[in-house]
Parts: sequence; structure tokens; C-alpha cells
Amino acid sequence: MGSAGNTSACTLDRMDAEHITIKWEDGREESLSYISEEGSGEFRFYSNNTLRNLAMSCYSRAFEGMKRLSAAAVTNKDGTVTIRVYENQEDHNSAAWYTVDRRTGKGIDANTGEAVDLSVFDEDISSPNTEK
Repeated sequence: MGSAGNTSACTLDRMDAEHITIKWEDGREESLSYISEEGSGEFRFYSNNTLRNLAMSCYSRAFEGMKRLSAAAVTNKDGTVTIRVYENQEDHNSAAWYTVDRRTGKGIDANTGEAVDLSVFDEDISSPNTEK
């Protein structure tokens, strides 16, 4: 791991069929988890920043183009991402919560319990004429 000239020693512990722990000689530990059979050329996922933008686009469309939006995204222990979208109104803030799979952009709207697919808003944020 690392550069070709790296000679740091480590041990590998196979935890189960999907998890390996690397223990470096300097005491550091890293965990590797199986994610997909897809190779590096095919594997895709949404970053937290992209998911924030997709969630704001979803909220904006659902509530007829609200403009003063902000959002925060947090990665959960199970690998999903929860995005909270805030609409800054003059007398209060309103919010939506979406919890989605990072790879697909699909999940649930925590306020309604309904399915949500943020990936359908990908065109909104990739358009050169869209504010981000």
C-alpha cells in the first residue's frame, strides 16, 4: 500500500468474508470492507456534497422553487447518508430529512416515510445554468 518504495510492515486479519483489518507496525489500524464486485472503472457513488445539492433540488421542486435553502449531510454507521435541507423563511426555518443509499441516491423521506430517489435530480445540478 502506498508508494512503490514503501516497506512498512503490516498484518492482515480477516474478520469475516467481507471485512479485513490492516494493522501497521506503527500501531495504526485500517478496516477494509467489501462493497461491490464492480471494478474501479464501473463503481460509482454520490459524495456528501452532491447528495446535499440533489436534496435541495428535490425539496425545491416539491415546494415550488423555494430559493433560500441550505443543507447538511452526515454519513451514518450503516453507510447510508442523512441529508437535512433547511428553508430559511423570515419567521422560521422548515426542514426535510432524507436518508439515502450513497450508491443509488434512493431512500426515504423521514418526514413522510415515503420513498425518495434523489438521483432523478442529477440533471438539475449538472446543468451549467443551474445555481449550485
